[in-house]
Amino acid sequence: MKLTDIKGIGPNLSIKLNKLGIESPIDLVNFIPSEYIDLKKPVPITETKDGDFVLIKAKILKINKSTNPKKDVIKIEAIDILSKNSRKIFITYFNQGYYFNKFVIGNNYRFLGKIKYNAFGYDLINPNVEEENNIKNLHDGIFTIYPLKGIVGQNIYKKLVKSTLEYLENIDESQYTCFSNEFSNRLNQISFIDAIRQTHFPKNNEEISSGLNRLAIEDTANLIGIYRYLNRHFLQNNRKVFYNIDENRILEYKKAIPFRLTNSQDEAINNIAKDLQSSTNMKRIL
Repeated sequence: MKLTDIKGIGPNLSIKLNKLGIESPIDLVNFIPSEYIDLKKPVPITETKDGDFVLIKAKILKINKSTNPKKDVIKIEAIDILSKNSRKIFITYFNQGYYFNKFVIGNNYRFLGKIKYNAFGYDLINPNVEEENNIKNLHDGIFTIYPLKGIVGQNIYKKLVKSTLEYLENIDESQYTCFSNEFSNRLNQISFIDAIRQTHFPKNNEEISSGLNRLAIEDTANLIGIYRYLNRHFLQNNRKVFYNIDENRILEYKKAIPFRLTNSQDEAINNIAKDLQSSTNMKRIL
């Protein structure tokens, strides 16, 4: 499977995804969100940290639009509603002049975006916004944030995840998961596809937990499989240290033990000696 097999991914976007360590469709869906924001719960801005992606409620105090025809900039001064003390928020929209008539001074709005601290208050750049009395999207469910480092946009990435899910649903599951759906059911686990869907597009915190847990099981199985493959094909055939042990030394060691060995203990010592002289690695817990 190649990234360019996914709808919406061409050579240029593929190169950008490679910079994030994403080399295949499976890498893309395993690149999970770094943050989940509950849209039911706007937070006081005083409880945020610089650089957080947050959902806040604010009242509009001032609106200004650039008079320079070459600059499409809207600057808004607002006040956080949920903080105990008045906290000013400075909101800026670039190249979104249609927002100018969207805002009404004195009205309350929900803003979703990355917060930046400054000497006079807080900054938000191009946040998502909806009026408090006419909320359509910023009121329910979970909003996901990805650690994309500005290389790919958040909305673009979410569309790519959806396209990848559609792609995976139309190919044999053995190409992307260790467990068949039947085996997942026997383990009382959701399918790999459902885990991806719940991790990237959760409806609630329970789905986040369920999805991440199933992906963790998948990762563990993959690691075990990789270890077994390497052990079988490389590690066992590339042992660096060998021992040539004289049987008389083993007998001397047994005689030096200040108690009588049981048959099981005697057999264990003999087997360890054989393993040390073997061309393969020892598999024992000592």
